Amino acid sequence: MGTGGALVIHKDRILDHADCVLILHADVCSSFPLLDLLRFHVEHNADCTIMTTTVDPNSSHNFGCLVPDNQTNELIHYTERPLTYVNNYINCGIYAFSPNMFARLVTAKNESRNTHVNAD
Repeated sequence: MGTGGALVIHKDRILDHADCVLILHADVCSSFPLLDLLRFHVEHNADCTIMTTTVDPNSSHNFGCLVPDNQTNELIHYTERPLTYVNNYINCGIYAFSPNMFARLVTAKNESRNTHVNAD
């Protein structure tokens, strides 16, 4: 099911209490600029904002790598632990979701289910 599936199942309960949701997959103790992430998310009226950081290019293959559009900051490409160099922007596992993102998750879940049914 994964995190996306759990969010879809509980979306009504989550959205009943918030206009924006922070999702954290942090496996380290650190201080993250969560207020900055939230401000950026709201100012850009985004469906989803992903916190990123940069790492040494030689170690970027150990992480989920993102390629942003330099003009809009929109995500162009994402790959988890790529075999070749993609970028040194990596996913911190921290997201801000707006209600529209939950609708996108439902659509993706349904499309995935239809793909699996049709493949059988």
